[in-house]
Amino acid sequence: MTHTLRNIRLPGPKSQAQFEAEARYLAPGTQSVALFSRLCIDRGEGAVLYDADGNSYIDLLAGVGVASLGYAHPKYVAGLQRQIARVHVGSFTTEHRAALVKLLAELAPGDLPRRSRRPCAWRSRAPGTPK
Repeated sequence: MTHTLRNIRLPGPKSQAQFEAEARYLAPGTQSVALFSRLCIDRGEGAVLYDADGNSYIDLLAGVGVASLGYAHPKYVAGLQRQIARVHVGSFTTEHRAALVKLLAELAPGDLPRRSRRPCAWRSRAPGTPK
C-alpha cells in the first residue's frame, strides 16, 4: 500500500522483514489488522504508535480496548516497574491481586449469585477435562 499524500510505501522494509521473520514461527490466529498492515510496532507514546521504520500512526483501535490508557504514560510505567521489581507472574496470592479481585467482586452487579461475581484470571484446568 502506498500513502497517496506522502508517497510512503507501507509497510516499510524493516516492518516487512520483521513480519515475515515472525510469520515463519507464529501459529495461525493473528488478528486481521496485524495481518493486513504487516507492521512491526517499535513503541508507543500516548495514542501514537511508531513502526520499525519510524512511521507514526494514531492508534484508533487502542489494542481493541486493552490500551485505552494509551502507551507509556509515566505513572503507568512507574507502577509496572515497581510491581515487576517485586513479582510479575504466578498463581499465588499477592496483596495487590487480593485487593483487585475484592474490588471487582464489589463492583459486579449485586443480583448475580455470589459465585458468579468471583473474578477468575486463569483456568485451573483445561476446557473439557474432568473435574
